[in-house]
Amino acid sequence: MNLNIKLALRCFALLNITIVTISSFAQYPCGTTITEEQAIAVREFYQSSTRNFALYDDTVFVPIKPHIIRRSDGSGGLDYSKLVKEIDSANYFFRNAKIQFEVCDTTGYLNDTKYSTLDAPAEEEGLAGQNEVPRVINIYFVDTLLLNGIRVCGFSYLPVGPNRIFIDNACVNNGNTLAHELGHFFSLIHTHGSSNTQLTGELANGSNCSTTGDYICDTPADPNLFGKVTYSQVTGKCTYTGNDVDANGDAFAPGVENIMSYSINECIDSLTAGQYNAIRNSLFYHGRVNLICTPQTVEVSESKINNAFPNPFINELLIEYQLEKDADVTLVMYDVLGRRIVDLYMGTEEEGLLKQYAAFGYTKLLPGMYFIKLEVNGKKVDVVKLMKAE
Repeated sequence: MNLNIKLALRCFALLNITIVTISSFAQYPCGTTITEEQAIAVREFYQSSTRNFALYDDTVFVPIKPHIIRRSDGSGGLDYSKLVKEIDSANYFFRNAKIQFEVCDTTGYLNDTKYSTLDAPAEEEGLAGQNEVPRVINIYFVDTLLLNGIRVCGFSYLPVGPNRIFIDNACVNNGNTLAHELGHFFSLIHTHGSSNTQLTGELANGSNCSTTGDYICDTPADPNLFGKVTYSQVTGKCTYTGNDVDANGDAFAPGVENIMSYSINECIDSLTAGQYNAIRNSLFYHGRVNLICTPQTVEVSESKINNAFPNPFINELLIEYQLEKDADVTLVMYDVLGRRIVDLYMGTEEEGLLKQYAAFGYTKLLPGMYFIKLEVNGKKVDVVKLMKAE
């Protein structure tokens, strides 16, 4: 079942793929450019998602599906031990957002020389279309990653794009690339803002932090750290060496340790509280399609939920489902913590296509993510994800 959750932030669908080249691979250019309209969409998302999801305090385990692409003879490809370290590093960075990434099923291997060097976007669908796993983040590791013929470290899609990330194996060595791309996946943009070629409009004093730059106010104004950070092995200190000034003539004092910056690998080790809140909001408030695996086993059945709309809903909901044979039916709503919120329907129905109307005027449902579960003869056969609007 392919659910496409599109909320008020549908403008996000217009966002281009985001590309990152970490500074230790300075020979690889970075080609990310976000238009003014796209930057506005990011800003409006942050300004509208003011809800703090501390209520949902449990750690959320997000399923990922790594795909290691090798040459046709089985040579090449990412070493499995490096994959494990890269996932461990991503989990380290996302621990304060209470998000942890788990491999769904097993790591996939594809032996195809055509895709071991991938030139996106021309070849992207050819690779992803054959191997994409629904309801998880698909992460493709290739020997060489090109974007329109130019080598890059990786790229991902901001909400509400496809659930996929692409990474060049050479960049896995730094331990930061996957976490950086997952940051983009959960709505973060670079700390220097939407452009890689123009100086940020954010002032060094932070007074306009919510309307320019990365729109997150606890990340210092960043003039783009590419080539402007040094690391001393003697002192263990990282130093910003740039001399850029803002529109007021004030010198920048950027955070050289932020993983969403273009600082060097020796210095990158953190995200800010504001970034963690944005990540958490992205997961719960407007959601990333099909990210949360339901731990229960689903019976193989032709009975299923065909649709539930509107999505997001406010006070009313129509559920369309089908039964392969006469059966006892239960439709139940759960919240993200697995708590049973309300029984929508219990009864005996004949086989065929059916509809169930639900009204929530009497129930105070908080905005956020919910699940509708279909049980047939006491066994769970399908689950769909919905969002409750403000």
